[in-house]
Amino acid sequence: GINAEFFFFFFFSKIAKKTYVYKDMTTGCEMFNIANPHSLMPDNDAILVVQSALIRENGDAIDTGCGNAFGEDAEAEPLDDGEVVVNNIISTAGLIEAGGFEKKRAILEWAKPYLGRVKERLATERPDRVDGFMTGAQAFIKKLCTELDEYVVYVNSAMDYEGALIFARFDEGATVPRFFFFRDGLGLFYPGSGTGVTAGRVPDVVAKREGCIV
Repeated sequence: GINAEFFFFFFFSKIAKKTYVYKDMTTGCEMFNIANPHSLMPDNDAILVVQSALIRENGDAIDTGCGNAFGEDAEAEPLDDGEVVVNNIISTAGLIEAGGFEKKRAILEWAKPYLGRVKERLATERPDRVDGFMTGAQAFIKKLCTELDEYVVYVNSAMDYEGALIFARFDEGATVPRFFFFRDGLGLFYPGSGTGVTAGRVPDVVAKREGCIV
């Protein structure tokens, strides 16, 4: 009947929404799933902030009282049952800790061409976002450079430094970090769309209707 059809449409649309993924528009590398808690940075709509969590290596959730599972290989000590604990963002996206970014100069040398590429794409795709992106991105880079020792820098799984870098930071007292992404450097995609950025993108009208940040 109609009610049953509505239920199944509603149920499966919710499932589909939860499996949307953000990908780096330069490399096509997956960054995170929208099921991860995320929001725009206060007073800066160019930065997406994603809360991470500790999970079992098989993907099951665990309590977050297991220390700072935050290293290059995303591993912590095994649980009592011998299973490895990983950080969900690092593990699922295959992020790799990037060396050589301990100095302000290295950040700026990466940021200038990266921001330029994103700006060029936005000028064609979303010209209304160019000013907001450049203002917010430059403000974040400035903040990052003054607080660099507070962050760990990660590169995408392709280790392509023309693409996105990701910045992770522990809040005071936290056992898992938050990850900071340049919003306009990402695109929202349906799952299973591969590593390209030409197919499988969620239309803006659909994303906005479902409350997604694009």
